[in-house]
Amino acid sequence: MDAGQRIQLQPCWVLHRRDFRDSSQIIEVLSREHGRLGLVARGIKRPKSRLRGILQPFAPLLLSWVAGRELATMSGAEPGQGAPHHLRDTRLMSGFYINELILRLTHRFDPQPDVFDRYAHCLQRLSGDDPVAATLRDFELDLLDALGFAPNLTNDVVSGAPVEAGRAYDFVVDEGPHATQTGAGVEAVDGAVLLAMAARDWREPEVLRTARRLLGRAIDLQLDGKPLHTRRVLRDLRQRDYGTGAQ
Repeated sequence: MDAGQRIQLQPCWVLHRRDFRDSSQIIEVLSREHGRLGLVARGIKRPKSRLRGILQPFAPLLLSWVAGRELATMSGAEPGQGAPHHLRDTRLMSGFYINELILRLTHRFDPQPDVFDRYAHCLQRLSGDDPVAATLRDFELDLLDALGFAPNLTNDVVSGAPVEAGRAYDFVVDEGPHATQTGAGVEAVDGAVLLAMAARDWREPEVLRTARRLLGRAIDLQLDGKPLHTRRVLRDLRQRDYGTGAQ
């Protein structure tokens, strides 16, 4: 976008808000056509600001702005199509988790329509009855795939042969599975688990546990060792509510 360009009523989601000067905030948003960007919402902290109740996470929005070099200036905001997603407890923290993933793994001004659509679908699932863990694993795979970082789950990286159920593989996160004779590697995984992950078949608890571990490592690789704050909170919730479908 060129500085000064006016963008009108684009579908967006709020990812994060932070204070900016006395009465304003910087709103990090995900837009379908313009990617992730930071918008300065002037006067939003004033008691009579109309935007305070509109610019909320997990609510579809139509936003307008004037482009700048680093930050754009918001010029309008309206509710978008569909109702806001009212998330609670673990589902709420899961929503913040996928927001943090997008904030940390995507670049500003890089349009990713597929990420936008997958994000909206994930929120719809989180606000319904779909299991939380399976919903998050699907989104992690979707996001890594859209960004070109999806792990290889289906072929031995040494021989190129298809992964076989019942055979042990050492999983190297930035390469993929290596067939092992002993099954005693650092990250030994049964081929059946890898194939189930590739097929998004989350019926077996072992598949979900392994997916959480392997996809977490794939994400960590892209984060270059920087922690995800929401992941720690979700881990605490999972330990507190073991067996309720936390991340």
